[in-house]
Amino acid sequence: LVHRLRAGCDAIAVGIGTAIADDPLLTVRGRGKPRIPPVRVIFDREARLPLASRLVRTAVQAPLLVVTNGSAPAREAALHEAGARVIRADGTASALRALRGEGITSLFAEGGAGVAGALLDAEAVDRLIIFRAPILLGGGALPAFSMARAAPLDDAPRLRLLRHRRLGEDEMTIYAMH
Repeated sequence: LVHRLRAGCDAIAVGIGTAIADDPLLTVRGRGKPRIPPVRVIFDREARLPLASRLVRTAVQAPLLVVTNGSAPAREAALHEAGARVIRADGTASALRALRGEGITSLFAEGGAGVAGALLDAEAVDRLIIFRAPILLGGGALPAFSMARAAPLDDAPRLRLLRHRRLGEDEMTIYAMH
């Protein structure tokens, strides 16, 4: 299911924390591969994406775009030399404009909490897809969203339920924003 969701977008994005912790490929696998593969986008202010990561090692085969703030030109050059495209942006709105300039009009943001929170804060989310598993992680677990601003209950964003589906023991819920 995640691969079908990925296939329906121009780009798949994660933050640098997720990229380092998980070393993902962020590609579409299985049936239903799109004619044009989604661009893999890493939000990485300081260009910390390891050159030995699977993302960088496969940058020639699958498009990789790293969004930085321009503070690490030597690391940006190394990423570019390895086959990644590097674009500079100052903040979420600037990054989204830069992605739009690259032809990216639909972005599937898979994680982590910082990216999800920044996109929610920027009111740049059309749909929110939440997967839940019957697992209790406890107090040390990472949050799903790390939003900069807290809203009083009366002003909190309201979600409209679009779909709820059981996937074995897991659940997927899709909400519309706004």
